[in-house]
Amino acid sequence: MRLRVAIIACWQATLGVIALLLVATAAFWPTVTRGWMMLDLHRYAKVVRNSERPLHEKERLLDLIENLQDQLRQGTRPKVVRWVECDDAIEGLLRDGLDADEARLIERELQRVVREMTDASN
Repeated sequence: MRLRVAIIACWQATLGVIALLLVATAAFWPTVTRGWMMLDLHRYAKVVRNSERPLHEKERLLDLIENLQDQLRQGTRPKVVRWVECDDAIEGLLRDGLDADEARLIERELQRVVREMTDASN
């Protein structure tokens, strides 16, 4: 009988911990996703700054990245699924370096995210 009570108490404690973790995850999810997106943008900016592209192309991409960072700091975020799609596309483009075609395609991907964030905030 004591064993059964101990097992039930253990299960209740486990369920309580799981419920607490779910609540904490839900509460901090916006902060976690914003941090993850900021790290991705930081990585993109680093690649752009270190690329051999002309200065005006670098500035255009960096301005777009900074715009996204500002919007994230203000609390506007794209949908996570959209961000994952964008990040996957950009990572694929950056794999072999940054030439003119990749720079333009990255700019296009980031502009789509900016449009989505702007539309969602209106």
